[in-house]
Amino acid sequence: MSGNVSKGYATPVGTYPVQYKENNAVLVGEDYETPVKYWMPFNRNIGFHDADWRSKFGKDYYLYNGSHGCINMPPANAKIMFENIKRGVAVVVYELPGTENYDVTKVKIPTPPPTATPTPSPKPTKKPANS
Repeated sequence: MSGNVSKGYATPVGTYPVQYKENNAVLVGEDYETPVKYWMPFNRNIGFHDADWRSKFGKDYYLYNGSHGCINMPPANAKIMFENIKRGVAVVVYELPGTENYDVTKVKIPTPPPTATPTPSPKPTKKPANS
């Protein structure tokens, strides 16, 4: 959740499909018009997007300085998600007590292990023919 709870913009709890993906969108609301590079809506005008204007993400920041309901993401993370998510993927938004202390800026995306080079099988040895 990253919607500003103190202003009544909590991200709606529920399960939704990613509706589509769009590069270089402009998000428009009653009191804002904001360009974003990565836009992935899942509940009408609520979705994932980059938020390069933010310096803090995670913890309880959303409670008093969150979004209008969208999931604001660090630009590098939004890019990775945009490149890998598909239309129709399920998004589950829920409240879990204790997760308000989770800092998404410290999430490391694992690097895939290097491809192992197969070890060649030993050459079979010929047995001498019995005479």
